Amino acid sequence: MGRLLTLALAVTLAATSAFGAVFFSGPVSATGYSAYSTGYAFAAYTGAWSSSQMAPGQFAGHWYHAYWNPVTACYNDPSAWWPSGTWITNMNPAPWIVDGNGYSYQYTAFWLSDWGDPPCGAGNYWADVYFGRWKQPPQACDCNNATEYCYVSYDYVDNCQDAEGWGYTSVSYTGP
Repeated sequence: MGRLLTLALAVTLAATSAFGAVFFSGPVSATGYSAYSTGYAFAAYTGAWSSSQMAPGQFAGHWYHAYWNPVTACYNDPSAWWPSGTWITNMNPAPWIVDGNGYSYQYTAFWLSDWGDPPCGAGNYWADVYFGRWKQPPQACDCNNATEYCYVSYDYVDNCQDAEGWGYTSVSYTGP
């Protein structure tokens, strides 16, 4: 009985070690990228790749969607293969994004939840940073021809103006 218990324990430890070696192999390496970043606001209520509500801290990238529409596929952009939920970090310069209460936060990390730039004109590793959906009372819910869902803020928040102010900015960031 003692030998059988010892043998069972040895097999369990060996399986645990093998399991650990496969799934816990250490930190994942990251790569630095230089790219252009744009900003957008008043987007669709949910991201194109997720069912979650669009929020600051998310970004849109190119998507290799040749299966659905070969005309708009970004064949030459390696980041177009990144899956939804991919994180980019250490964005520099980092945008300041204002919430509906007027508090400003500097975001350096974003997760991929949307796609854009169907003609693929923004260049490889492009990141379209989402600024939010807050507007001033007299402003229309229209940001650069994207009439979508937005909220009214009485604290001088204008996410559309902030996104347009971000413009076409050269950034660096770390990604997969």
